[in-house]
Amino acid sequence: MTTPSVRMPTARPPRPPRRARRAGEASWVTYALLVGLVLVSAFPFYWSLVIASRDTSQIGRYPPPLTPGNQLWPHIRDAFREGTSRSP
Repeated sequence: MTTPSVRMPTARPPRPPRRARRAGEASWVTYALLVGLVLVSAFPFYWSLVIASRDTSQIGRYPPPLTPGNQLWPHIRDAFREGTSRSP
């Protein structure tokens, strides 16, 4: 009597070890988060520039203007002129 041959599963070859990240390496997710953080942090400064360069009538418009206007330098000049003439 012959016994049926049972095929034993072969073991998988061992996986090569995963390369550990070095301290200086970052993934694309890290860079995407950093870019998002920079944009969120820089937006208030940009918005201040846009609003400072518009007339009073243009500031409250809807939709709000997203590009700087042409009144920035006259407004800065007026702010310094009026700021230095007043005494506390």
